[in-house]
Amino acid sequence: DVPASAKNGQAMLVPVPPVEPSAPPAPAEAVKEKSGSGYSTGAKVAMGAGVVAAGGVAVAGAVLGAHIAEEGWDATMADLGDGLDAAGGAVADTAEDAGGAIADAAEDAVDWAGDAADAAGDFIMDLF
Repeated sequence: DVPASAKNGQAMLVPVPPVEPSAPPAPAEAVKEKSGSGYSTGAKVAMGAGVVAAGGVAVAGAVLGAHIAEEGWDATMADLGDGLDAAGGAVADTAEDAGGAIADAAEDAVDWAGDAADAAGDFIMDLF
């Protein structure tokens, strides 16, 4: 309540209850929440690829285990060797074909460059 004898603009004392000490307030940076996970896009992609690779290894292990259980260790290793032999042959054939194609393309490029130089020379000579 304001006393009846108070005048406009006069200072007024208001009692305040005592305050118990507490921890100081946290700095603004600590209160601010961080958005995102903190990982870059590349790191997220790498983690996803790692999960996919681990899943692939798990599936391959299960398939290999089932084959060993059905056919036995020796038969499975023989089948695996045959598969690797066939894959190696296919890689060698493909490399040989690619090497021939690259050599042919290089020869064609050299022929074209020579023909282009001849045509350019003929054109310049025709100007004079």
